Amino acid sequence: MRTRVIAKRPHNHRSMLQPSVYEMKTSISHVATAPEHHAQYVVRVADPRTETTAWFLYKRYSEFRGLRDALSQLHLCPHCDRATQAITKQFPRRHLFSSTSERVLEDRKVRLHHFLEALAVAAGRCVDAACVLRGQWQSFLDVPDLKQHKGARISAAAVAPTSLLEFSSRKDRHGRLVLYRASEAKRLSGERPVSPVPSSASDVCIVRPRMLV
Repeated sequence: MRTRVIAKRPHNHRSMLQPSVYEMKTSISHVATAPEHHAQYVVRVADPRTETTAWFLYKRYSEFRGLRDALSQLHLCPHCDRATQAITKQFPRRHLFSSTSERVLEDRKVRLHHFLEALAVAAGRCVDAACVLRGQWQSFLDVPDLKQHKGARISAAAVAPTSLLEFSSRKDRHGRLVLYRASEAKRLSGERPVSPVPSSASDVCIVRPRMLV
């Protein structure tokens, strides 16, 4: 395992960062597949500091690859440039004829998970205000700007992402609010055996009905 050197931060470094970007936690819960549809990787995004906000995204392999290619072409700070060069070497390669096989999908799921983890660490440790990695990271994850809703009750509208993608919501039997991307759920309505939101209790996308602090 590589030893990562953490750059010394200003005293108020955390307060200067977008609260929804700083050390965002990501994981790929599963792969959604359906006949005549491209496989989509279900990414769970959560703010580990609040433990109250989380959402799911459906991302194709080509979208991950597009992010990788963009980061390799953009001007990044030295820290983020070294980090992205290291992780892109482990990026899953293209498969022309077997891209939907279980073996390929599982391998991609693992490698893409590590790719997201490494980007999250790099974005959290970046101290260069001119570096564009954090902006690319935020755009890819459809991160909502929670600063705009400080003091407001959490709702489906309050956590609408900055890219204005539509989310749908529903309440579970415990009265907790569950959010998911309506457009992706509709497009993948024929997928099997995955529902619009993961059915596992540990993977539910929940925004609890409480006040933001």
